[in-house]
Amino acid sequence: MYIRVLEKLTDTALSAHLISIYRDYLPTQGTSLPKVVYIDCKNSFPIRTFHAHLATAPSALSVTSEQIMENVRVVVCLDLTELRKAIQTLSHSLAVERASSKETDPSSTSTTFVILCGLDAMYRATHLVDHLLAHQQLNDSLLRLRILAAEQESGALQTDILLPRAEFPRAASTLLYKEASNSTHPIKKPRSSWYGSGNMLGDYIIKFYTD
Repeated sequence: MYIRVLEKLTDTALSAHLISIYRDYLPTQGTSLPKVVYIDCKNSFPIRTFHAHLATAPSALSVTSEQIMENVRVVVCLDLTELRKAIQTLSHSLAVERASSKETDPSSTSTTFVILCGLDAMYRATHLVDHLLAHQQLNDSLLRLRILAAEQESGALQTDILLPRAEFPRAASTLLYKEASNSTHPIKKPRSSWYGSGNMLGDYIIKFYTD
């Protein structure tokens, strides 16, 4: 799966999510330690919480906290223009890494995870200036992420977009019905914020860019 939309996580849940990434993708022969690119509209990476979680799970991960932190990159993007530049930089760094690995170890592979937070705020900031530009840059950024993920030579790339549930009411409503059907205690459907045929940001991404 190239792009996923997930409900925005608390610092504790986000730290657990990051650790699960490393636990599931521990380096094996010919595979480097996964890299995480954390992109947000503010410098909100929960470094203290993440460090605390790492301190309790070093044996399970079989790598040191320092090794993991060296592979986490935090990028701040205030709007979609900066996000597009960040993705272009990521694309360039993956290309450089690919060229370097071909020279040193052609059989090696790498995995990169992009955790994208605050996309709703970036979109609003750009939309206030130019709504057409906001739509164009949103599509450019998401399409570029899918292209990078589809390029097998770049290694595996997956993007998790974290948004408030209110940004994907249609998908969230479907999820709630699925949960209710598997539960002995039905979950009450929340009041929908879906109006007409328009898409909320998260529902738009799920409809056109997720697998």
